[in-house]
Amino acid sequence: MLSRSSAGFTAVRRSVDLVPLCLGAFEGRVRLAKVKGVMVRMGATTPVVVQGDAAALRRALLNLVDNAVKYTPAGGSVVISLERTPDGAALVVEDTGIGIAA
Repeated sequence: MLSRSSAGFTAVRRSVDLVPLCLGAFEGRVRLAKVKGVMVRMGATTPVVVQGDAAALRRALLNLVDNAVKYTPAGGSVVISLERTPDGAALVVEDTGIGIAA
């Protein structure tokens, strides 16, 4: 993606409903998390539509959820939530994993 952007490629920005994107990430990762002993659940979900590249947003969210599941020990949890903000949206993936060093 970086090489394409340096070559002048720009992503197509369209209206993207983030609720189905969140639900898809949730449904797609529940089984993987269950095998590992991690609970994935949906937190607060407010309907939000943004302008963006749906495929890129989906990839980014799946990457965040995959990493949250990967680095959360058995018995832990991952929560996906979506809120409307004054500037657009806050799509949040929280987990009880090891975290990121300062």
